[in-house]
Amino acid sequence: MDYKVEQPRRKVIPNWRYYNNTVNLGELTSYENVNLSDADLYPIDDYITDWMDSKSVYRASDLISAAITNSQKNNSHVIEAAKFLLSKQDKINLVQQQTAEYILANHNNMQCDKDVLRLKNVAIEKLKSASETHNKIHALRIYAHAYPFNPIVYVDMARAYVTIGLKEKAEKLIRMALFLDPKNRFVARAAARFYIHIGDNERAADIVRKTGFSRFDPWLMASDISIAMMRGKHSGNIKKGQQMIFSSSYTPFSISELASALGTVEMEYGTRKKSRDLFNQSLVAPNDNSLAQAEWAMISARIPITIQSGLNVKCCHESKVYKSLEQNDFRESIHHTIDWICDMPFSLKPVLVGYEISTSFLKDYDLSSNILGVGLKSHPNDPWMLNNRAYVNARINKLDEAEKDMERLEHCNSDLSESMSVCKEATHGLIAYRRKEREKGRKLYEQAILHASTMKENSEEVKIKAQINMLREELIFSNYQNSSALIELEQLIIPNDKLELVNLRKEVFDEMKKNEKI
Repeated sequence: MDYKVEQPRRKVIPNWRYYNNTVNLGELTSYENVNLSDADLYPIDDYITDWMDSKSVYRASDLISAAITNSQKNNSHVIEAAKFLLSKQDKINLVQQQTAEYILANHNNMQCDKDVLRLKNVAIEKLKSASETHNKIHALRIYAHAYPFNPIVYVDMARAYVTIGLKEKAEKLIRMALFLDPKNRFVARAAARFYIHIGDNERAADIVRKTGFSRFDPWLMASDISIAMMRGKHSGNIKKGQQMIFSSSYTPFSISELASALGTVEMEYGTRKKSRDLFNQSLVAPNDNSLAQAEWAMISARIPITIQSGLNVKCCHESKVYKSLEQNDFRESIHHTIDWICDMPFSLKPVLVGYEISTSFLKDYDLSSNILGVGLKSHPNDPWMLNNRAYVNARINKLDEAEKDMERLEHCNSDLSESMSVCKEATHGLIAYRRKEREKGRKLYEQAILHASTMKENSEEVKIKAQINMLREELIFSNYQNSSALIELEQLIIPNDKLELVNLRKEVFDEMKKNEKI
C-alpha cells in the first residue's frame, strides 16, 4: 500500500541551479539602480589588476565572476575579459563560454539552460542512471584542479553530489566554497539551500546572516525572511524589506523574491490585502520562484492575486504545474512536473508532486516508478519512496524489483511512523498476492488492517485504504468472480471528502468493467 506524504507549506527558499544557469536567469545582478557605496559591495579592483598582469583564461574567468556578482558587468576590463574567453574556445568549458556570452549579450537572448531536458521518459532514465551527473562531476574535478581557489566550482560540484545522494561529500565542498568566499551571493544562497535540504535550517540562517549583506541585498534578504519562517522565527529584516519594496532604488526583478517572501509572511498573519498587494508587486517582473509562490498562494489560500498573461519567465516549470493542476489538466501537469524534476533533480517536492499525479490521476504506475527512481538517487534510503516504488512496481507485476525495494526498506535505519509501518505490511501483502500466495497475502493485509485500527492518528483512513487494496487483490485473484469481496467493497463507507480513497475504489470498479469487456 502506498504511503501518503503531506506536502509542507511553500516558502520562498532560494532555488539552487548550476552557476551558468543562475547567471543566465539574471539572479546575480540586483544593484543596477542602487548606490553601490550604500551596500558596501566588495570591489573588483584586485581582479582587474590580476587580469591586466596576466591575461589568462583563469584570470578572465575570475574577473567575470566577480563582476557579475557585484553588478559591474559593463566595466571595460570585464568586457575585454569576456571577449578574450570567447577567443579561446579550445581552452574554455561550457560554464566559461555561457558566462562570457552573458556579459557581451547583456543576457537579452540567453536561454535558460541548454542542458535542461524536456519531457521524455529518456530524461527520467538519464537521471535515474545519473550518467550525466557523473560526467559533470568528472569535468568539475578537472576544473577544480586547474582553478583551486574558485568557489563557484565547489558549489557546482556539491550540487552534482547532492543529486546522487552523496551529502557528506557535498557538505565538504560547500564548506570549502564558504571558506573561499562567504560573502558571495551565489555561494551563500546555494549553501543555505543545501543546509535546508539536509534539515539544518539554523546553519542556513547563519550563512545568510554572516554575509553582512542581507540588510542591503534583496535576494539575500528574501532568503533570510523565508528561512526565519521555516524556523518559526521573525526576521529582523521585515520592516527594512517593506521599505525596500516601495523604494525606487531597486529593479522590479531584483525585489521579486523579497516581495514574495513578505507576501507569504502577511498571508501567514492572515492580512490578505497586504499579502495580495505584495504578491502583485512580486509579479511585476517575477523569477520562477516568485511566480510559483504566487500560483501556490492563489490555490492554497485563495489570495486574489493578478497574474498577467504572457509573462516571459524562464524555467517556470513549477508554476506551470500549479496552473495546469488548477485546471485539472493532469497530462499537461505531468509534462511540466518532469521538466521541474529535471531542473531540480535533488529536490523532493517535484518528486512528490509527480508521484501523486502519475499514481492518483493518470494511473501510470510505470511513470510513477521512474519518478521515484529519480528521487531515490538523491534520497537513497527514503522509506516512503522505497515502499511506494515497491507498491507501484507490484501493481504492474514487476515483482523482483518490488521485493528488492522492500529488502532495502527492511535495512533502513529510519524509525518508521505508525502509518508507514502499516503501509509496509500491506505492500508485503500485495506482493504475496501477485506471487499467487493468496493466504499469505490475505494474512499480511489483515494484520495491516488490525494495526491501522490501533493507530493514534488517521486510523480510519489508513484502515479503509488497506481494505480497498486487499479487496482489489481478492477480486483480481478470482478474475473478478469473488462476489463477497465485491459486496464488501461496495458497502465500504468512504467520506466524500477523502478523494484518494474514493478514486482508489473507483479504479477497482473501472478495472472490473474493462475485464468484463475482454
